[in-house]
Amino acid sequence: MECSRHGRHSALCRQAEEALAWFKRAKEIDPYFEEPWYWRAIGEAQMVLHRYQEALAAFDHSPGRTYRVAAFVAGCHARWPTWTTPGSARLSVWL
Repeated sequence: MECSRHGRHSALCRQAEEALAWFKRAKEIDPYFEEPWYWRAIGEAQMVLHRYQEALAAFDHSPGRTYRVAAFVAGCHARWPTWTTPGSARLSVWL
């Protein structure tokens, strides 16, 4: 699908907002579009934009619990500013 290809290219070029727009368009065209890399790419783009909570939500949809996804999840937890507030931490287990 052309839109997803543009989204992946934009993500690789660190144009995260554009990548997210292309991914959204791909889903609008085909709601059943579920490539294995799709949710991971959305999570990566969200991380570039420092939207760690949204990135975690995207990674939760990722079909494969690969080492790469686990590393991104750990990065989100490390960078998400609300973790420093007492009582705000949650346990996230990726096995």
